[in-house]
Amino acid sequence: MRFLFSLLTLTFLVVFSAGCSAPQDDAHSVGQSTESVNSSSLPPRTDYCKMLERDIQGEHYGFIAGNKLYYVAGSFGAYWHEYWESETLGFTHPLFRDGRARGNAIVQSEVGGDGHDSWGWEFWRKTRSAYGTLIVDGSEHKHPKPETLDWRPDKMVAKYEIAGVNIREDKFISRDDVLTTVIVSDKDVSIRFEGESFWEPSQIPRFDGDEVEGSFSRTCESEITF
Repeated sequence: MRFLFSLLTLTFLVVFSAGCSAPQDDAHSVGQSTESVNSSSLPPRTDYCKMLERDIQGEHYGFIAGNKLYYVAGSFGAYWHEYWESETLGFTHPLFRDGRARGNAIVQSEVGGDGHDSWGWEFWRKTRSAYGTLIVDGSEHKHPKPETLDWRPDKMVAKYEIAGVNIREDKFISRDDVLTTVIVSDKDVSIRFEGESFWEPSQIPRFDGDEVEGSFSRTCESEITF
């Protein structure tokens, strides 16, 4: 799948379903009245998300948790030095998990009942949803790496400096459980997105007694909506 968007020094918004709301303070959402929030008797407000913010680019992948929607930015291995993939424009590895399974699929087993398939616990690596290629004055910059990737509990902020263009990308999961990115550029650019839904072509291991032959994925019916 490929999508081409132009940014005319404006804000660009991509969501994974219809309708979203940016993460902002709402008096009623936290059980307070508007009057109490504006009251001068309240103690000073501390932004703990800002306090915990730090640049993780090149150190480890980012992670944002929603209700049932999660997002993994980039990819590392089991050890910290295994830096496999950088975050980039768009969405690298979003995933949906509602607790029914942990792995590639929900399976039925005489031993464990209905649940995970004992394999594919890192199935999110096989979701490559929307990888951006930046186009500046006709030149393409495929899957650019950010200069900084500031992680905080409520969002991640990626900043890019590419071919004289400064880009800021804010990624977060809204209260409606919608994965959202807001991309702002200081010059006219275009971004082409490409990606695919989950697909696991690896062969099923048989050393533990599995009698099934072939690859994990046989058919693909999953879809990504923008």
